Amino acid sequence: MITNRHPKSYKHHQQNDFVRRIIQERWNTGLAISKSELLRLTLQQFKDDLEWMKIYGNRDKRGNNKLNMFLDRAIGKAGYASRKLTISQKIPTNWRELAESGG
Repeated sequence: MITNRHPKSYKHHQQNDFVRRIIQERWNTGLAISKSELLRLTLQQFKDDLEWMKIYGNRDKRGNNKLNMFLDRAIGKAGYASRKLTISQKIPTNWRELAESGG
């Protein structure tokens, strides 16, 4: 039985999973990925998905904004954050409590 790991309102499951997987693979190898590289890899991976490309594949200003928003959200859902040069792990909101408890 296959279970859906995403809420119903979560769109583009394959693309979100791809982004999460690529970020985690690169992070675990010690070679954090940049957002521009992630953008390029995502477009390359899903170039044959006409529905997705219709929304996010336009290389005009509006299409770039949509794609950047999608990537920002996918990066956040994966538990990472886009920094100036690379994508890295997100600092938990309860970081202080975790530090004080030693966890």
